[in-house]
Amino acid sequence: MKLLIFVLINALGLGVSISENETKVVLVQAMFRHGIRSVLLKYPNDTKGSIWDKYGGLGQLTPVGMRQLYNFGTFFRNKYQSFLNPTYDRTRVFARSTDYDRTLQSCYSFLSSVYKPNSDQRWAPVTDLNWLPIPVHTANLSDDRILHANAECPRYDELRNTSRSTPEYLALQSSNQNFLDNMTRLSGLTNLNQYMIWQIADKAMVEEAHNLTLDQYIIDNYDRIMEMNDYTFYIDFVTDEMGRLISGGLLNDIVNNIKKKVSGSKNELYIYTVHDNYVSGMQKILNTSTNFVQPNFASGFVFELRNDTSGNYYIQVLYKNNKPWEPDHLTPVKVNGCEFLCPLNQFYQKQQQVHYL
Repeated sequence: MKLLIFVLINALGLGVSISENETKVVLVQAMFRHGIRSVLLKYPNDTKGSIWDKYGGLGQLTPVGMRQLYNFGTFFRNKYQSFLNPTYDRTRVFARSTDYDRTLQSCYSFLSSVYKPNSDQRWAPVTDLNWLPIPVHTANLSDDRILHANAECPRYDELRNTSRSTPEYLALQSSNQNFLDNMTRLSGLTNLNQYMIWQIADKAMVEEAHNLTLDQYIIDNYDRIMEMNDYTFYIDFVTDEMGRLISGGLLNDIVNNIKKKVSGSKNELYIYTVHDNYVSGMQKILNTSTNFVQPNFASGFVFELRNDTSGNYYIQVLYKNNKPWEPDHLTPVKVNGCEFLCPLNQFYQKQQQVHYL
């Protein structure tokens, strides 16, 4: 009878806890937002708008962002040094990005520090260029079934409009109206509302990341601007369906990669470079034990597939959301009420309940 109960508990993935030291990593998948970029728009009273022209204009990865992802890659290599192949092997690594300059460049920057060329892979005519071009795959937005969050989605638009029409949201808009009118006047933007506060928040975050001095009106109202901006991100993912519509295809691909690894795939690393809405959507789907705020540049999730000596598989999810000036770190998080080391069958069951796309 005791043996039967033990077998049932293990089959269901319930009641048995295990430590990280009792398992080993067999697959790593990382999805993260692009690095620090230039601002997404200029506005009338922006005294610094022209400085972004030298980086290619609006929304482009800057050298600061490239270094950020390069440093993250170094951190990542050190963390998984004993697991990752020492050098790039196309049969073990697959990288994918949305079809935007800033995400593609972020992925290249990251991979350039994760995999240095060995003696057989060196190609550069100058000896100090210790770099190996590593393929990053992408697809047109209209054809991408995995990273499609920025494509037109009438259902998501409908849900978002509904979330912005609730009494709670409208009351917040009303209570902030005088503040928004003041921000409109100081910035020169037109008719700022609760949602459009992101335009000022984005300027603040980008300039801060580049060590630029913020405009005084932003300094004076920094906390309130960021709090309003974070609330907008929360509203944009207030339902599970909204999270699924944005990040469901990506989670589905991650789960399929896990299944292939369990079935004998040689791959050891998958990389996805995306945008902040993918990170927020994934956070909603996974129902993680983290605060819901706008993801920082280069933030995201790492999915570790682990197994123990008995052949049991587990998923450990780690979250990265440090500020650009803070040291990189990954924090284990609980997903959908499961333990930090979640038995694989239980992880599958939780995701099936979500019905990702």
